[in-house]
Amino acid sequence: MSLEIAPPSRLAASQPELALRSGLARARSRGEVAWVSWSERLGELPDLFELFQTAEQQGERRFLMSGGEPSQTLLGVGLAGELAFEDATAGIDQTAKWFGRVEFEGGSGELGPLLLGGLAFAPATDRVRDPIWRPFGNARFALPEFLFSEGALIVSVRVAPDDDEDALLRRVAVRRALLLEKPTAAERVEASLALPAGDDLSRRYATTAARLIDAIRAGGARKVVLAEQERIPVAGRLPALPILRALAQAHPSCTVYAMGIGERTFLGVTPECLVAVRGGRVRAAAVGGTSNRVRDPLADALRHSRKERAEHDFVVRGIETSMRPFCASVEVPSEPTGLGAGRAQHLWTELCGTLRAPTHVLELVAALHPTAAVAGTPRDRALELICEHEQFDRGWYAGPIGWLDRTGQGEFQVALRCGLLTPGEIRLYAGAGLVEASDPAREADEVQLKLLALRDALVRACGS
Repeated sequence: MSLEIAPPSRLAASQPELALRSGLARARSRGEVAWVSWSERLGELPDLFELFQTAEQQGERRFLMSGGEPSQTLLGVGLAGELAFEDATAGIDQTAKWFGRVEFEGGSGELGPLLLGGLAFAPATDRVRDPIWRPFGNARFALPEFLFSEGALIVSVRVAPDDDEDALLRRVAVRRALLLEKPTAAERVEASLALPAGDDLSRRYATTAARLIDAIRAGGARKVVLAEQERIPVAGRLPALPILRALAQAHPSCTVYAMGIGERTFLGVTPECLVAVRGGRVRAAAVGGTSNRVRDPLADALRHSRKERAEHDFVVRGIETSMRPFCASVEVPSEPTGLGAGRAQHLWTELCGTLRAPTHVLELVAALHPTAAVAGTPRDRALELICEHEQFDRGWYAGPIGWLDRTGQGEFQVALRCGLLTPGEIRLYAGAGLVEASDPAREADEVQLKLLALRDALVRACGS
């Protein structure tokens, strides 16, 4: 059954023509490619998870972010344009210049075009980067052809000087119909998993953790986040949709995210907002300290644990220190709260600030990332120890993933509880913060607990 879309008004119906006409005039006068965007109101908001599946079936670029706080639920499909750069600092000028070439036919208060994407945990050359991560690069952002959010559809089109207006209109209409009016066939999952027992991973992790804890006790750092990668063979085709549904159901207080390039989909669920900038206000979440929610259902045990509080406080202090130069004031609660995330629970503190002056969200990303929650402290020494002891490329695991708009506002989550889904395999990623009082075996248990977020979703997706 096809999706019913409310008939557009006369003004809305003319917007594509006006936008494309204006874009063509600008492209021809400047002799270069331009981009135009316009907004449409939808009579009914589509199921964004199902549209993500449609985009995956059609081999489209796709991006989804849903749930959590202060997350804005949105979906981007298709590729009107793309930006790639080395790090967040380099992206500040590049994204500003990019938006300078995108003309938006809409009111100043309307949602406009967004750049959707993310950054790797740390920049790397192609020689160092694991080939499985190379399509994602160090930082990659897409201007989607179709952006769904808050009941609106933003259409963005690349316009070249020699393009024909009628041909562009027909192409947009066909593309829109393929996405919105073609029934989404629910894929029957005919995939099976070869789940490893996990003992080898735990032993490997505990051995490395013991060495790092010795380095911390010797004064090498105060905290280091050691991560591990688990490779799970997948027989048959496993679409992203059932995994995303399972993650959303099991983690209602967290943000589900996914970015797909070709046959590869990076997906996960995170309790941690790196930074959100809106209306002169900035918010960030400190997450540190973890326990088993089933075994220890009360957050009080976490709050009263010296080891867990020390780990959490490192994160809070680091985020506050990074925010202060940008903010006239920063509000920091005196006590953390407990946050449930599937089988795990964490100590969670939200920090809020008022910006001194308009600040690009990527400038704050550059200042905050990586926090002590995913790297350690002092940051530089912790990163050195991670490079020395981790035997895999983190890629986009623990990196910032999110969106930004033409005014420099935006939101980035920390890509945790995640996996990279490829034909024949999914790789899962998780880590734990090591401090002087850490026990290697308990930290290995924590990593296994975090890996269960994706393992459980995979088992549910495959119906086994």
